[in-house]
Amino acid sequence: MGHSPGVIRRTLRPLAIAMGATMLLGVPALGAPPESSPSARPDRPERPERPDRPERPERPGRPAPNPMTPAPARPSNPATPPNPIATPGTGAPQGGGAGPSRTGAGGPGGTSTTGTVASLPPVPRGARVAGLSAGRGDVQVRYFADLGDVASASGHMAVIPALLARVSSDRSATVALRPLVVTGDANGTEAACALVAAIRPNRVWHVAHHLAAARVTRDGDWVNARVLRSIARRVPGLSARSFPRAATARTCFAQLNRFRREARRAGVDGSPAYVVRGDRGTVRLAAPASVQQVLDAIGDVA
Repeated sequence: MGHSPGVIRRTLRPLAIAMGATMLLGVPALGAPPESSPSARPDRPERPERPDRPERPERPGRPAPNPMTPAPARPSNPATPPNPIATPGTGAPQGGGAGPSRTGAGGPGGTSTTGTVASLPPVPRGARVAGLSAGRGDVQVRYFADLGDVASASGHMAVIPALLARVSSDRSATVALRPLVVTGDANGTEAACALVAAIRPNRVWHVAHHLAAARVTRDGDWVNARVLRSIARRVPGLSARSFPRAATARTCFAQLNRFRREARRAGVDGSPAYVVRGDRGTVRLAAPASVQQVLDAIGDVA
């Protein structure tokens, strides 16, 4: 069946228009490969691979120790002096000789106040303290001391804390303090009166520890109201207001005179001195250089 020319023209005209638009817009013809299109995007060149980083050379290892070569000794700390006071129960300390001095030398082989003794409390925890006495052993140790004397104060710091720690742990002795005034120093008298004032609040051994430390480290007017207030603030149970007044009361002189007469009857004429009495006799020690000497005397008379 044929078609008229008019029908053919009407049919082909839209097709021709569509093909013309396709040519103008650059759209590839149907069925053409994508590479034939002039607007196709070229592929990007591949990035070259990074060269590998060179490996770090291994550190040379330390040479193996030679078993025949002894290891070097570790240097000691020069700021830590050796402890010349034996810890209670560990044997005799090193040193000995004349009484202790202010610097701890005290003559040949004197006693140092540094080391473990400095870390010991004035009164060990749990110790029985009653006024001038500490401990609960059968052996009686009377300790006569004038803390106004520099050597006596240094000896107190070196011996008494370790002695109280020992007798409190093994209950071998009871130690009783007897304050003396043998130097004639006004500050020494004030220190002895401060110890008398500490009897009632039961803080004698604490106050004695701080007074001895003050005497070792200070010169001149080493006991005054300011020092006593400072001690009262550091010792529980003391009043910074009332303790300095009690320490300067004249009533302390009667008690100090009784201690002086007791020392004379015991044959004591210097400071420090220990009179150790037990079932097997009495031992007198004048200015012992170490706590071990006192402990040995306790063992001898027990």
